[in-house]
Amino acid sequence: KTWFSMTLALVAATGQEALGFSAPTPCRVLYIDGEMTSGDIQERFSRLCECLAIPPPQTLSVVAADWQPDFLARLDTPEGQASVASFVEKHDVIIVDNRSCLFDPEGEKDATAWQPAQDWLLSLRRMGKATLFVQRTKRKLREMMYQFTIGSFQAPDISMIGEHLTKSGIKQMAAQPAPYPNVWIPITRSLWIHDARSASRYSGW
Repeated sequence: KTWFSMTLALVAATGQEALGFSAPTPCRVLYIDGEMTSGDIQERFSRLCECLAIPPPQTLSVVAADWQPDFLARLDTPEGQASVASFVEKHDVIIVDNRSCLFDPEGEKDATAWQPAQDWLLSLRRMGKATLFVQRTKRKLREMMYQFTIGSFQAPDISMIGEHLTKSGIKQMAAQPAPYPNVWIPITRSLWIHDARSASRYSGW
């Protein structure tokens, strides 16, 4: 997950292409890490730049937990949001790695606990920021959608229809854009399909 999200950060920051992803123009990218040591982060970005033949971008900034004089507060708290506000203001894309470290872990199953994080993410969207947050369990598949009835974005967990389906983790998936937008996920001795036109209403395996 971290190698992949770091690759996306480099692609966005340089306007290059990797793993089938590309950015038309370089963006200012902020990478917030709540778990890895600063040395490991630097080493991984250096290795990726070398492997992808991408020069170290000046448009990429990193905030790491062990670079702070005090403990890095969770980003769903006023203290945590204030600590990164000056960095967020200067960047276009915000990558948060990972959800379990930097948000209330109870938010994965409790909508009330997730609300402060969602409020912050929506405030970033209103500021014109693109946000990607990483989740490490590999057992959740969420669908980002706008709910007109409540005037807010939601990210429902569509794996709740059968939590046993992702017990071994999600390792691969494929998107089918036509004739109907479906997401296909191979699971143990079966195949899970989700109709992306709906929120948790049409899934089967």
